[in-house]
Amino acid sequence: MKPSTLADSDDTLFDSRVAVNLKGSFNTLRAAAHELRDGGTLVNFSSSVVGLKLETYGVYAGIKAAIETMTSVLAKNLRGRTTTVNANALA
Repeated sequence: MKPSTLADSDDTLFDSRVAVNLKGSFNTLRAAAHELRDGGTLVNFSSSVVGLKLETYGVYAGIKAAIETMTSVLAKNLRGRTTTVNANALA
């Protein structure tokens, strides 16, 4: 991770962080939605930087906030199944 203000972040940094952190989590959530067995649990980790809003963590915090939102949405999508999604896990 390369902390940087939003003003000093370039497209290369942004694209690489999105490709690893956001797209990786998206692909995992999508696969889990199809593959989890009834009674299965999916735990997704976020970060305290979402709430702290540190000056040099804008890109990272934004991506983690997006992951939290996607996890919560998936939990609603899977509602009614016996599979659960923990939308509140933080690391």
